[in-house]
Amino acid sequence: MSGPIPVSDEPRAAPPRWGWGVGLALVGGALWTLRLQWAQQGERTPAPLGALLLLELPPWLVWIVAVPAMVALLNRVPFRPGSRLRAVLAHLALAGALTISASLLRLPALTRLAPAGVTPLRFRFITVELIPYDLSIVALLYVGLLAALSAVQLRDEVQQRARAAAELEAELANAQLRALRTQLDPHFIFNALQNISVMVDESPSTARRMIAQLGDLLRTTLGEHDHLVPLGTEIDFVRRYLALEGARFEDRLHVTIHVDPGAAERPVPPFVLQPLVENALRHGLGPRSTPGSLDIRAALESDALVITVSDNGLGVGDDATEGLGISVTRERLARLFPGPPSPGSLSLCSRDHGGTEAKVWIPLPADGAATR
Repeated sequence: MSGPIPVSDEPRAAPPRWGWGVGLALVGGALWTLRLQWAQQGERTPAPLGALLLLELPPWLVWIVAVPAMVALLNRVPFRPGSRLRAVLAHLALAGALTISASLLRLPALTRLAPAGVTPLRFRFITVELIPYDLSIVALLYVGLLAALSAVQLRDEVQQRARAAAELEAELANAQLRALRTQLDPHFIFNALQNISVMVDESPSTARRMIAQLGDLLRTTLGEHDHLVPLGTEIDFVRRYLALEGARFEDRLHVTIHVDPGAAERPVPPFVLQPLVENALRHGLGPRSTPGSLDIRAALESDALVITVSDNGLGVGDDATEGLGISVTRERLARLFPGPPSPGSLSLCSRDHGGTEAKVWIPLPADGAATR
């Protein structure tokens, strides 16, 4: 039996997005270089393209490191209640560091391209002209990039939580199926073995047949199953179950099974019928000393597969409580068949003329095809 799937409330950290930083640095540096070259077309002595590239490309290289740093901040200090102020301050500090770094990386090329007698290494030039210029570029790009990274991170978190929810739903389905498999009444197995021991002397061939039936039943119960199986498979399982139970009831049990043409191929959850049949035998017909009848029917209606398990036993008492097999079956039907037009359901009620009727309602696909 597999254990529960651990699911953390904290989303997994986003990848550093190095490719984003490299792409932004190369594309931005190239576009800004071409912009400068186009802007100096009317000048008498335009700077060569190589010099312009040395001027514009180095400041853009900071984004190779900046993008992973932004992602790391989003992972470490997300924009959520309780950490928004810290996140804003952290990103302001990173944007300031990027601006200063870009300006410093631009200085060597500016010194080389500056006219004679002009030096760009003056404090006033750096603080009043160079840093504000780079700050305007960094601020615009930072805000846009931060919005894009946040949107991608949010999308990844939504997808991650959806995958976790799907894994939990699958684990729930497996847990419910395991619960039903373990619901096979131990008393039923004990009675079957006891009946077999009696038949060993009276009718060895019958005893061998009952042993084979019990083996098939247990093999089906303990084996692996899909979430949906054909109704015909479930009917065969119930027939084997009733064949062994019939030895306990002897001649007091009359069973009728009727399946409409086409209904046997319709998908149903495994072990959807056995809890209903067991409930009818244990609580409806078992306490009676007189003969009883069990009727199993499957019919295709216009929009649903309807399966009824009815008996003429004691009926549902006012103080009756719902067992695990019935409640789990109802939950599985609603989860596996959400509709439209309505989700799968299970109803249990007393019949007007005595006994109990369990009705399973499974919606049919709109195109009439069985989905697996």
